Amino acid sequence: MIEWKELDPELLLRMLADGQIEPEQIIDVREAYEWDYYHLESSRLIPMNTIPTVSEPFRTTNRYI
Repeated sequence: MIEWKELDPELLLRMLADGQIEPEQIIDVREAYEWDYYHLESSRLIPMNTIPTVSEPFRTTNRYI
């Protein structure tokens, strides 16, 4: 089962600093122009409106933020 949550930026930064998550686990669902303005290195852009059509399935054993 997939659990969806919102995560505030301060908590995300603390989780990164504490090593609880890796940047590769972060999926940015903003639009491309927002991503171009700023994004975390190694994070992945998948705009929200494209998630249903993403051909590469998410690994259910991984935790994504």
